[in-house]
Amino acid sequence: MRSGVDTAKGSEHPALQIVNAKTECNLSIMLLERLPEVQSLSVEDKWRLIDELWSDLAQEVERAGVDENTLALLNQRFEEYVRDPGQIAPLEASLASLAERKRQWK
Repeated sequence: MRSGVDTAKGSEHPALQIVNAKTECNLSIMLLERLPEVQSLSVEDKWRLIDELWSDLAQEVERAGVDENTLALLNQRFEEYVRDPGQIAPLEASLASLAERKRQWK
């Protein structure tokens, strides 16, 4: 159990199941390496592909509905916020932190 959420197989959100499956398989080949035709697309077509993939993913997530564990975690975090609103970082600080992590990750 992580962060109050049961992450046993079959009980986690479908997106996490995919991520965990890839991690468990320890895939060393990037998706682009397995789909070389994507590399030959123009920048415009790559953006179109990203948009189509994002839309498809959004539809799949919407069809799956809200996972019980995700809902429980959101409720827990909201209750924690109600008890102590000062624990939440301002939006600007959160965005700056994310931008810094992104810079470090590259």
